[in-house]
Amino acid sequence: MIIYKAPIKIAIFFISFCFFTFAHADNDSGLCADRISEMKTNLNLTAEQEGKIKSIKENLVKDQMSNWKQLDDLNKKLREQAQSNQVDDAKLTQLSDEAGQLISQTIKAKTKAENQIFMTLNDEQKSKYKEFINKREDKIKEIFKQCH
Repeated sequence: MIIYKAPIKIAIFFISFCFFTFAHADNDSGLCADRISEMKTNLNLTAEQEGKIKSIKENLVKDQMSNWKQLDDLNKKLREQAQSNQVDDAKLTQLSDEAGQLISQTIKAKTKAENQIFMTLNDEQKSKYKEFINKREDKIKEIFKQCH
Protein backbone atom coordinates (compact mmCIF):
# COMPACT_ATOMS: atom_id res chain seq x y z
CA MET A 1 0.00 0.00 0.00
CA ILE A 2 1.89 3.03 -1.24
CA ILE A 3 -0.53 5.37 0.52
CA TYR A 4 0.97 4.40 3.89
CA LYS A 5 4.62 4.81 2.95
CA ALA A 6 4.71 8.61 3.38
CA PRO A 7 3.34 8.52 6.95
CA ILE A 8 5.73 5.69 7.77
CA LYS A 9 8.65 7.73 6.47
CA ILE A 10 7.52 10.71 8.54
CA ALA A 11 7.26 8.51 11.63
CA ILE A 12 10.73 7.11 10.95
CA PHE A 13 12.13 10.61 10.56
CA PHE A 14 10.45 11.82 13.76
CA ILE A 15 11.68 8.87 15.78
CA SER A 16 15.16 9.22 14.32
CA PHE A 17 15.13 12.94 15.06
CA CYS A 18 14.01 12.38 18.66
CA PHE A 19 16.64 9.71 19.07
CA PHE A 20 19.31 11.96 17.54
CA THR A 21 18.56 14.84 19.89
CA PHE A 22 19.30 12.64 22.89
CA ALA A 23 21.60 9.98 21.48
CA HIS A 24 24.98 11.16 22.66
CA ALA A 25 23.89 13.17 25.68
CA ASP A 26 26.00 11.02 28.01
CA ASN A 27 29.26 11.91 26.27
CA ASP A 28 31.57 14.59 27.64
CA SER A 29 32.21 15.63 24.07
CA GLY A 30 30.03 16.48 21.13
CA LEU A 31 26.72 18.29 20.95
CA CYS A 32 25.61 18.06 24.57
CA ALA A 33 28.94 19.03 26.07
CA ASP A 34 29.00 21.95 23.65
CA ARG A 35 25.51 22.97 24.79
CA ILE A 36 26.51 22.95 28.45
CA SER A 37 29.61 24.94 27.58
CA GLU A 38 27.52 27.36 25.54
CA MET A 39 25.02 27.67 28.39
CA LYS A 40 27.84 28.33 30.85
CA THR A 41 29.16 31.13 28.67
CA ASN A 42 25.83 32.68 27.63
CA LEU A 43 24.16 32.46 31.02
CA ASN A 44 27.23 33.10 33.21
CA LEU A 45 26.56 29.94 35.19
CA THR A 46 28.21 29.45 38.53
CA ALA A 47 30.19 26.26 39.09
CA GLU A 48 27.34 25.03 41.32
CA GLN A 49 24.72 25.69 38.62
CA GLU A 50 26.86 24.02 35.98
CA GLY A 51 27.24 20.95 38.21
CA LYS A 52 23.49 20.77 38.85
CA ILE A 53 22.68 21.12 35.14
CA LYS A 54 25.20 18.47 34.18
CA SER A 55 23.72 16.15 36.83
CA ILE A 56 20.18 16.78 35.54
CA LYS A 57 21.26 15.95 31.99
CA GLU A 58 23.15 12.83 33.11
CA ASN A 59 20.10 11.60 35.04
CA LEU A 60 17.88 12.21 32.01
CA VAL A 61 20.19 10.14 29.84
CA LYS A 62 20.42 7.35 32.40
CA ASP A 63 16.65 7.25 32.85
CA GLN A 64 15.87 7.40 29.13
CA MET A 65 18.43 4.95 27.70
CA SER A 66 15.91 2.12 27.63
CA ASN A 67 13.35 4.26 25.79
CA TRP A 68 15.92 5.36 23.23
CA LYS A 69 16.97 1.79 22.56
CA GLN A 70 13.33 0.75 22.17
CA LEU A 71 12.70 3.71 19.83
CA ASP A 72 15.71 2.71 17.77
CA ASP A 73 14.36 -0.86 17.54
CA LEU A 74 10.91 0.44 16.56
CA ASN A 75 12.50 2.69 13.97
CA LYS A 76 14.12 -0.35 12.36
CA LYS A 77 10.79 -2.21 12.34
CA LEU A 78 9.00 0.81 10.84
CA ARG A 79 11.70 1.03 8.18
CA GLU A 80 11.11 -2.65 7.38
CA GLN A 81 7.41 -1.89 6.91
CA ALA A 82 8.21 1.10 4.68
CA GLN A 83 10.51 -1.03 2.55
CA SER A 84 8.26 -4.07 2.30
CA ASN A 85 6.14 -5.00 -0.69
CA GLN A 86 3.00 -4.54 1.38
CA VAL A 87 2.43 -2.74 4.67
CA ASP A 88 0.87 -4.82 7.43
CA ASP A 89 -1.73 -2.40 8.84
CA ALA A 90 -2.07 -4.21 12.17
CA LYS A 91 1.70 -4.28 12.66
CA LEU A 92 1.98 -0.64 11.62
CA THR A 93 -0.69 0.35 14.15
CA GLN A 94 1.05 -1.64 16.88
CA LEU A 95 4.46 -0.12 16.10
CA SER A 96 2.99 3.39 15.88
CA ASP A 97 1.22 2.99 19.23
CA GLU A 98 4.40 1.73 20.89
CA ALA A 99 6.43 4.56 19.40
CA GLY A 100 3.84 7.10 20.50
CA GLN A 101 3.98 5.88 24.09
CA LEU A 102 7.77 5.96 24.16
CA ILE A 103 7.91 9.39 22.54
CA SER A 104 5.37 10.65 25.08
CA GLN A 105 7.47 9.32 27.97
CA THR A 106 10.59 10.88 26.47
CA ILE A 107 8.92 14.26 25.96
CA LYS A 108 7.64 14.25 29.55
CA ALA A 109 11.06 13.37 30.94
CA LYS A 110 12.80 15.99 28.79
CA THR A 111 10.27 18.65 29.81
CA LYS A 112 10.72 17.86 33.50
CA ALA A 113 14.50 17.98 33.12
CA GLU A 114 14.30 21.30 31.30
CA ASN A 115 12.13 22.65 34.13
CA GLN A 116 14.70 21.48 36.68
CA ILE A 117 17.39 23.29 34.71
CA PHE A 118 15.20 26.39 34.49
CA MET A 119 14.67 26.35 38.27
CA THR A 120 18.44 26.39 38.93
CA LEU A 121 18.71 29.77 37.20
CA ASN A 122 18.20 33.28 38.55
CA ASP A 123 15.71 35.65 36.88
CA GLU A 124 18.24 37.20 34.49
CA GLN A 125 19.56 33.78 33.49
CA LYS A 126 16.01 32.51 32.94
CA SER A 127 15.41 35.26 30.40
CA LYS A 128 18.66 34.46 28.60
CA TYR A 129 17.86 30.74 28.78
CA LYS A 130 14.56 31.30 26.98
CA GLU A 131 16.45 33.07 24.19
CA PHE A 132 19.02 30.24 24.13
CA ILE A 133 16.27 27.62 23.75
CA ASN A 134 14.47 29.63 21.06
CA LYS A 135 17.68 29.94 19.03
CA ARG A 136 18.33 26.21 19.37
CA GLU A 137 14.78 25.40 18.26
CA ASP A 138 15.14 27.77 15.29
CA LYS A 139 18.28 25.88 14.23
CA ILE A 140 16.40 22.58 14.46
CA LYS A 141 13.54 24.02 12.39
CA GLU A 142 16.02 25.14 9.73
CA ILE A 143 17.54 21.66 9.57
CA PHE A 144 14.04 20.20 9.23
CA LYS A 145 13.17 22.67 6.44
CA GLN A 146 16.32 21.73 4.53
CA CYS A 147 15.35 18.07 4.69
CA HIS A 148 11.74 18.61 3.63
